[in-house]
Amino acid sequence: MVKSFYCEDMGKDCNWSAKANTTSELMKKIIEHADTKHGIKQIPVHRKAKLASAIKDDKFL
Repeated sequence: MVKSFYCEDMGKDCNWSAKANTTSELMKKIIEHADTKHGIKQIPVHRKAKLASAIKDDKFL
């Protein structure tokens, strides 16, 4: 099942989203986006649970 993520689900005023075949692939995209667009070099521990809950299952890529 395809995984999806929407940055606005993390409380950001940002319309970026991504999809990938695995959570691992999606996390790479999320981390790159967080760094390049929001200046977040490392995901804080208290945000990891919220981030995980923001990743959704989609039927299509």
